[in-house]
Amino acid sequence: MFRIYGYSLEEDESVKKCYNDIFDWLGEYLKEPNDSSDFYLGFHYINTYGMKKIFELVLFIKDLPNLRVYYMHDPIDTDALNIIEDMTKITRVGVISKSDNFYESSMYKE
Repeated sequence: MFRIYGYSLEEDESVKKCYNDIFDWLGEYLKEPNDSSDFYLGFHYINTYGMKKIFELVLFIKDLPNLRVYYMHDPIDTDALNIIEDMTKITRVGVISKSDNFYESSMYKE
């Protein structure tokens, strides 16, 4: 299970490095992936740059066997539903909407 969540607020060097590190790590994972892969994405806020990188990430991993991508969101967040729809169309990966207890999700608890 892979989780990327929280806030994506700025487009500075530390954020770029974070996304580059994720892509580097995933590049290694793609060489010997598990039989199935679950990716959970969830953001309290994500800016345009962060959204672009998440779309690129889903495109990067889309050929993984038995891939499931979940987009966690607040049940009343209509923007998230639009993001899921756009992501599914652009990446051709069936992104799964998960709106159950978004802020209480164990995904956000360490």
